[in-house]
Amino acid sequence: MTNQTGEPTVTDKPLRKRFIAGAKCPACGVEDKIVMYFDGDHEVYECIDCGFREEENFEQKAPQPKPRPVEVVEQPLQFYPAPKRSSKDNP
Repeated sequence: MTNQTGEPTVTDKPLRKRFIAGAKCPACGVEDKIVMYFDGDHEVYECIDCGFREEENFEQKAPQPKPRPVEVVEQPLQFYPAPKRSSKDNP
């Protein structure tokens, strides 16, 4: 890793790279070669086959809209007794 001046930076903990199952590289199209890791405040996606790299900044992501509360309408239930059967309806 390098900082903005191009000098290598020292991190406290090593990068933890994870493979993304089923992901295809947008550059070379090879499946299951994309790793994801966190670099400071960036989320980095990198292809280990061709070297393609894409970064996402956490601060630039759009905020997720809050779910609207669901209005609950209460209605009384009405129960009607079953009609009585006559003896000739029962075999």
